[in-house]
Amino acid sequence: GAERQQQLMLQRLVSGTGAPQEPDSGFAWLARTFLQELWPQLGPMVQNYDTSGDFLQSLSRCLVIVFKVQPPGTREALQALVEALVAALFRPGGKYAADPLAAALEALSASQHATVLLHQAMAHVFAEARMAPLAELGHADKAPELAEAFLKVATGYMHHLLAIVAVQNCDAACSALSTICKVSAACCCANHRGVSTMALSCTSAAVAAARSAASTQALPQLASTVMHHAGLITAGFMGGLLSSSPLSRVQKVGAVLTELAGLAVAATQQQGQDAGAQQGGQQAAASLIGEWLSFAAQHFQSSVGAEEKASIVATWPGALLEAASAEKLTGREQQVAGRRLKKIIREFAELHSRTQ
Repeated sequence: GAERQQQLMLQRLVSGTGAPQEPDSGFAWLARTFLQELWPQLGPMVQNYDTSGDFLQSLSRCLVIVFKVQPPGTREALQALVEALVAALFRPGGKYAADPLAAALEALSASQHATVLLHQAMAHVFAEARMAPLAELGHADKAPELAEAFLKVATGYMHHLLAIVAVQNCDAACSALSTICKVSAACCCANHRGVSTMALSCTSAAVAAARSAASTQALPQLASTVMHHAGLITAGFMGGLLSSSPLSRVQKVGAVLTELAGLAVAATQQQGQDAGAQQGGQQAAASLIGEWLSFAAQHFQSSVGAEEKASIVATWPGALLEAASAEKLTGREQQVAGRRLKKIIREFAELHSRTQ
């Protein structure tokens, strides 16, 4: 049918059939040919019909190159391109549509016009009713492709959050950030390894964006939004360690928990820079992290008993703060400082892996 013919054209385009032989000109030719000759036919098909995953994969490869090269006509076609990709996210193979959206965020972040348009498109994705169930435990395993699509787009959005907020309403960005925190926390618990890995990366990007905002003190709302969901995020990490194949998650969970602990330290040390105030900040941060861990353990009380919960709240905050303080170190010193935390997390994962 028509889709098959268009897919073959896309595949020939990606393979370089008919491209000029001059070095470095192939991508420019591909992007220009796609935008000027193929997109007028493909646009209505993508927006108005169900398309297959194979077709979306070929289409997405071309669009990633279009956004990177930005041939003449990209600005004029941008809205239609983005709308088509957003529509494709909710179809079979929708995870492929997330790649060019992330590429657009990366390549067009210097353009205020593009940033505003992309933010509006992302806000639509995050508010879409079909995405809401992903914030529920277990749903990502029922819809892994949709979860991967959401997490890919959300991670790209997080990487450019500060640039987006610079040209958009901060309240809208905080609303999107709140949704992302909820969904990524739930997806961290997925048994599907691809989903859980993406969820950890997405959560890491959200925490990193919040820490960047906190360090400049220009956008405290972003840091406050992540802090508000920190207990849920911690529960997501704990749920990941209670899921299948937990040992493969230990290193990443430890790394992102350390980033979150660093955010707690930054939030509790803003009132003074003298040694006494810093010590008080450390104690306040430990207390705050203990609250997050208590919430997380309560979230999984069928797996984490009262005695183990008390042990976690007593021992993990110190190890997390030790690892967070080691971020300024290098080499072996940094490895030694984070060793205690990794040991604690691994022992937790191994214990519950044996009891499953």
